[in-house]
Amino acid sequence: MISMARLLLISFVGGGGALLLEYLLARFIPILGIVFWIPTLVALSILEDCGLPTLQGSSDGWPMATTLGAIIAVIAWWLIWSVVVAIVLWRTRHQKEKSANAL
Repeated sequence: MISMARLLLISFVGGGGALLLEYLLARFIPILGIVFWIPTLVALSILEDCGLPTLQGSSDGWPMATTLGAIIAVIAWWLIWSVVVAIVLWRTRHQKEKSANAL
């Protein structure tokens, strides 16, 4: 039980770290940040069509996230990255157990 709780905590913190890395990447290398911005924009547009005020106009014509949209985007990306970290940890652990049992 402790091991599972530890893996979940590492996954959650690792998701936050990946989110921070994503933010820094988008901040300092904007052309690479577009990889994350377009799926976020699509998801927020879908939520906007469902009635949630997640997007607002800007002076350059591109939609910007409202405060609610930004919160939803951060939570969504954090969960996505946490799941990715959990899968990597699970596969690594599974491979170690598999190789230990083979010996």
